[in-house]
Amino acid sequence: MKHPLAGPPSARPRAAAVLDPAARQFHAGLWLLALAFALWALSANAEPPPVVAGRVDLVTGDVRFIDAAKKNRRPAKGDPVLSGETIVSGRDGEVHLTMEDSGYLAVRPNTQLKVVDYRAMGDKEDRSILRLIEGTFRSITGWIPRVSPRSYRIETITATIGVRGTDHEPMFLPKGSPLGPPGTYDKVNEGETSLEDKSGVVYIPPNTAGYSSLQDGVRARLLERIPDFFKGTPNENLLSGKHKSIQERLQERLDERLRLNQEPGAGQTEPRSGVSGEKVEQGLESGAKGGAVPEIPLPGVAVPGAAIPAILPGAAGAAGAAVPPVGGVVPGIPIPEAAPAVAPAAPPAPPAPSSPLAAPAPDKSSSAPPAAPAGRPESRKPGLPRGAPATGGAPAVKPEAPGDPADRQRAYDNRRRELQSDHRGQYERDRDTDLNRDADRVREADRVESRRRREQR
Repeated sequence: MKHPLAGPPSARPRAAAVLDPAARQFHAGLWLLALAFALWALSANAEPPPVVAGRVDLVTGDVRFIDAAKKNRRPAKGDPVLSGETIVSGRDGEVHLTMEDSGYLAVRPNTQLKVVDYRAMGDKEDRSILRLIEGTFRSITGWIPRVSPRSYRIETITATIGVRGTDHEPMFLPKGSPLGPPGTYDKVNEGETSLEDKSGVVYIPPNTAGYSSLQDGVRARLLERIPDFFKGTPNENLLSGKHKSIQERLQERLDERLRLNQEPGAGQTEPRSGVSGEKVEQGLESGAKGGAVPEIPLPGVAVPGAAIPAILPGAAGAAGAAVPPVGGVVPGIPIPEAAPAVAPAAPPAPPAPSSPLAAPAPDKSSSAPPAAPAGRPESRKPGLPRGAPATGGAPAVKPEAPGDPADRQRAYDNRRRELQSDHRGQYERDRDTDLNRDADRVREADRVESRRRREQR
């Protein structure tokens, strides 16, 4: 018998002709699976989107946000500060931030503060880790110290500050600072903080200050009085009453965040949403359970009980090949046509009376209630919900099917924007109330300061 590849090259059969249609479909399926695996690997190695830690409420002077790639930007009111960014303020710079856990930060001039890690979803996985490199800021804590006390801390090179429902002012002075001895300071206005270093820990009550030295072996201690370099800024009056207003509405905002987390699409991430990407799988699973996503067979992969469609030219004559259905538009992915909706049959009309003036006499032998007159809907029984028929059964209003992930994400984003607008408006109203309430006190302080200056002159 002559070998099939014997003879001149022009007479040899091509390799593509040797493969039957089933083998071609199998190879095409392998290529598609390899492509899908490559796309999955790329998505798995992609970096997660940035997490919003807070938003700018006020900014004055020279302030910059610097990310891990050393790219800096000048923030404006309403801009987000992201986890991993460093806040740098110049000699005249000051920025106030409304944090995602409803806390508040007021970063003062000549300060470098890094948001090391941040998460505010309302559960025990929440965390807030700030690193004070230099300078000072005022912090009014939100719900993170309440739901996860051990996951809220402020770090310096000498000590770690822990808090619990606190209004305090950390400060770090480097070597050579003209303000005072170098080290970590913390002044407490409300609540209590802990100042821990290598030598031990000291607890700081309200209206006092603590100190941790740069020198090794010097134990952290409480100061006899608050140092003079703890001075407010021209915008300090905006923080008057802030701790009280935050604590009054903290539980309400925490409950609102928990409700948002339970909405469909809450796990999907976006830099403006302020949430991390740890619940994406949960959101996708909830969408799959709704039954809105049909199973689509891959081309070239045999499905039990289904004919293999032709996906390559020349494979139409293969055994088991199916002609694409009318409702499908993509070869290899059969999409059945939707069945026509069948309208329910109308109930038979009651027989007309023999005379237009004579009404049919009721049948007193039957115990059933008389039927409602023609043309009027049958009244509902007391206690039944609106839309439910009086005879029982399914409601007349068909429940809406779950939307696609894009619609759920759009509704979730709209809801978040409404809540942020409400919170911003409430903050403006609270601030106006505080300013009006403290106007007399501010004027009295100005008069005292003017009198003191006149006496000095």
